[in-house]
Amino acid sequence: MLYCILLITSISLAGTGIFLLIFWMDKYLKSYSMTFLFRLIEGLLLFFLIPAVMLTAYYLQLGLGSVEPLSIISEDFQMMYRFQNGWGNLFLHYRNHWSIRLLKIAGMIWLLGVLIGILRGIFANYTIQKTLSTQISCFSKSEIQKIRETVSEAQFLLGLKSFPSIMLCLTLDTPVLYRIFHSKIFLNRENYTAEELKVILLHEGTHYKRKDILFKNIASFISIIYWFNPIIKLLVKEFFNLCELSCDERVITMLTKEEKNTYAN
Repeated sequence: MLYCILLITSISLAGTGIFLLIFWMDKYLKSYSMTFLFRLIEGLLLFFLIPAVMLTAYYLQLGLGSVEPLSIISEDFQMMYRFQNGWGNLFLHYRNHWSIRLLKIAGMIWLLGVLIGILRGIFANYTIQKTLSTQISCFSKSEIQKIRETVSEAQFLLGLKSFPSIMLCLTLDTPVLYRIFHSKIFLNRENYTAEELKVILLHEGTHYKRKDILFKNIASFISIIYWFNPIIKLLVKEFFNLCELSCDERVITMLTKEEKNTYAN
């Protein structure tokens, strides 16, 4: 637990510095595209997952039982193993020191915050899933034909082998892409024009192609793990904002001049 707290704190501080640099680039240097900045933020999200990867590898190593881990693991892994055991010996030697007791208290508070975040996430996902599964409406026959034609066009423009199913949920405020696997696009009304429907499907199809739902879930996971860092909330907000802007930037390149005017409105 103590090593985990130190590792998470270190990654949190380093990641915060990197994000503030990216945030400054976004606000004051206008020479970078939204897609480039979005990819930087995606890489930073993966950087924040380092503690989970290192701790998983460490505990898997301990689970090898009687096998001597240092004789079969790579050089980098051996260094990490010795580093972790060094911290463990230090914590054991000074286990009654006030700083170690303070770290233990901080660890319990952090763990409590993580559990609360997980429970809130489960409840939010349950609410969304219940709404989408119980409020589904049916398209009219004419609308179904229009959707089929537009899906074929959007799929061709995006270069996709498959395309998410199209559903109708009148309680939504805007169209939305739902689920990482067996994805679905939910429309919030069915009286869209052919041009409007095309840009909507291109937008949501771009999210689908880039696996944005996966990274949005990673961002939510990171906001739970690093709940104590207020900059993480800004990071997640900026990620969602750049996600939409970079998607718009991509969609615009696939539209005609008239369709661009429709998309802008």
